[in-house]
Amino acid sequence: MQRMHSSWGAVLFGVLVGCTTPEVEMERALRPAPDEVPLTQREGWPGAVQVRPVGEAFSGDVLQLEADPKGRIWLLRSEKANGSSSQDAVTTLEVYEADGGRALALAREEGVLPWRFALHPSGEVTLFEFVKATGARTVRLRLRRLSPEGAVTRERLFEDEGRAEERLYYDLDQQEILSISTDTDPRDVWPTPKHARLRAVVLGEEAVFMAMSHGVKLYRLDAELQTRWSSQVMPANYWNGLLHSDQEQLAQDEQGNILVAWSMLASQAQAYRLHFGRALHWSGGLRDIVVLRFGQDGQFQLAQTFGREGDEVELAGLAAHRGEVVLGAMENILKSDRPNDTTEWDLVLMRGRMEDGALSLHRTLDISREDWLHDFRIDAHGHCYFAGTTDFVQADTNSWIEPGKGLLLKTDENGDQLGLLTLTGPRHVEVTHLAFRPDGTIQFGGTSDGPLTHTPLDEWFNETVLGVFSP
Repeated sequence: MQRMHSSWGAVLFGVLVGCTTPEVEMERALRPAPDEVPLTQREGWPGAVQVRPVGEAFSGDVLQLEADPKGRIWLLRSEKANGSSSQDAVTTLEVYEADGGRALALAREEGVLPWRFALHPSGEVTLFEFVKATGARTVRLRLRRLSPEGAVTRERLFEDEGRAEERLYYDLDQQEILSISTDTDPRDVWPTPKHARLRAVVLGEEAVFMAMSHGVKLYRLDAELQTRWSSQVMPANYWNGLLHSDQEQLAQDEQGNILVAWSMLASQAQAYRLHFGRALHWSGGLRDIVVLRFGQDGQFQLAQTFGREGDEVELAGLAAHRGEVVLGAMENILKSDRPNDTTEWDLVLMRGRMEDGALSLHRTLDISREDWLHDFRIDAHGHCYFAGTTDFVQADTNSWIEPGKGLLLKTDENGDQLGLLTLTGPRHVEVTHLAFRPDGTIQFGGTSDGPLTHTPLDEWFNETVLGVFSP
């Protein structure tokens, strides 16, 4: 039997009681919250785009955006008040009708942060939430299952003691392994939700999620929220917690296998080879993108790296099409000798084979000055959709010093441009999430009127927006 963290005993007891108490279920349900704010055109933005604001807080961000078969939009967002820190942010799960009007919202609970969700074919939802007990310095992961009507049907706290071989920790610099030790700290608790780096995909009425627990691990949940299997993807190491936050990606290939990918340093590749006893090719770049494939039974199948010598590449999206993996990424490219402005971020589209790592395509897309990629999707035809920010300026010190425009780019499978929309001001605009709607339009979420690196703190507000466009 797995251990129970004593400081969480009361919380766990409350969760289990909540499963069987109708009054608690009703309090926690996803329930009606109409606001009747429609999607409309915005002055200065392309006519093909309709948008609406969401939330009224000082600042906010979109965490996840999905469309269901009814055309409704499921939006998970965070927000915080003026003067508060990111650790004081609260998160909200909402459902919007196709016309933009809000229909449902998840009731907020003190100390609970909804963080990810998975929409199942039945209309049920698996919800991943972080819970912080009173006085605790860490958060735990709570799993809940919602009915199509939004009622809580099952819930439990996630636990994973880890296997002995999963508890090794690798201290690394950028090039090599410095030392190896045994990690004894509990790894199913985190300082903040962001430290968990959680992603999830749907497998019918089940779900697979990845989390930074004992290194990086995959877990498969059945419809009763029980763990069917877990597989370690990457051992714990120094860089796991420091680099490439939000760059980890989780997807399925055309055979239903699970794909995991992130940007990897050379020393991480050494740790991977030693820990698992597997070969892993390295291109010689500053960072490569590693893609690992697992079967639906959790068994490891293949690992491959994609990149070019000398490249510094960061991942933003992962997909599969016609037997290849498709990667949406960014490269930081040396372009000038201007003081403090020698490099530039551009978009990258890569296609490659898992069997041998051969790249059939590696194409750089330079839209306007610096281009930053937040989300990347492909449709059934292989068309690629890039969401991010373009035409901004980042200094070599990493400060963003000139605001950018929101970017919505469509290309064919080879990266040839099929459509481009830019969203201009006020101030800085970012498109951070995309979702395909049943009618063929594209839903997006992001922020407008945002700050830059050195904006005064009392002007660090922004507007969270939800929009739609016809590609």
